[in-house]
Amino acid sequence: MELRIKIVYLTIKAILSLYLLSFIKNKKTITMKNVLKFLPFYLMLTLVVFSCKDDDEPESCITDPAVTVEENIIGTWTINGEALETVTFKADGTGSSSEEAFQFAASNNDKDYHNFGWEMEDEVTVVITHDYSPDTPIVPYIISVDYTVLTNECDRIETESGFASSVILTR
Repeated sequence: MELRIKIVYLTIKAILSLYLLSFIKNKKTITMKNVLKFLPFYLMLTLVVFSCKDDDEPESCITDPAVTVEENIIGTWTINGEALETVTFKADGTGSSSEEAFQFAASNNDKDYHNFGWEMEDEVTVVITHDYSPDTPIVPYIISVDYTVLTNECDRIETESGFASSVILTR
């Protein structure tokens, strides 16, 4: 916004300077009538500059009710507002979480699993699956956790896990 104010100020200053020079060159006196004749131009210029959208304002998203959870969840999300806790859902049904994101990670025999598979069980249930089978070759070991989506907004998804814990994803 400060840049716009400077632009308007400098533009008006330049126009007034040119106007003043033209009067001095023609040896005319500056009258209020001559100044007021350009007032509508200054007002229009100011209106145009200040009515433009500010580039520094963040884009706000609009939640489209037609966008399903399955479409919206694709991408990287912050978990419960913690910058280091992130989870990424890919369109191919795989995903990963940061080391700090224990909600979407699993452990088995002192090994952490941050990669997972995911699918929609129905319109509001996301199933996260961790496959330990490569590390337990004798007995395949797969664990799944269901997350029920309570709210599906463009930049916020609120879920509740099968363990009744709330997980809020934000972009």
